Amino acid sequence: TRVDAALSAYNSGAGDTVEANISGDSNDIYIEQAGGVSYINLAITGNLNSFSSKQNLVPLTGSGSGHGYIEATIIGSSNNVDIDQRGLGDKATFLNVTGSTNDVDIDQRGVGDKFIDLTITGDNHEATIYQNGYGAHSARVVLDGSQPWDFELNQTGATSHSYTLPHTMSNGAGVSGTCMAVGGCNLSVNQN
Repeated sequence: TRVDAALSAYNSGAGDTVEANISGDSNDIYIEQAGGVSYINLAITGNLNSFSSKQNLVPLTGSGSGHGYIEATIIGSSNNVDIDQRGLGDKATFLNVTGSTNDVDIDQRGVGDKFIDLTITGDNHEATIYQNGYGAHSARVVLDGSQPWDFELNQTGATSHSYTLPHTMSNGAGVSGTCMAVGGCNLSVNQN
């Protein structure tokens, strides 16, 4: 539904769509979009990938709001992902990363719903999520692997917080992620 809505708006001249499949090593991808509806559908296969995107959701007509959607799948090792979505309107990121030594930063700011669906599979993860502005925050995160991971979530501004890390720790606690590492993992959640 979200893809159809974005493409329909784009076909009506209301936004930007980027779709790409990239294979190989040492990819450096930067995408910047501004306007009504911004949509990215990206697949990267390879190692040492760097993916950076910025969606500045400013309505084209001067009224109303924009919408930003990112769907990305990255397969490989030493991936670096930096997603920045801000402005007026709904923001959604669906990101699936598979490999080792992954570093993911997602920043969603401004008025409108904010939603993140993040899955990272592999070892030595670092993931930071920041959702700020007039409420309606939601994050669904899955971290998996046999080595330590670091996860930080910040959801601030006008209440409405929600997150799930659908795992249980060895002590039975249900609000953390699975950590199989001997050295342990780091989890920090701030809802203010």
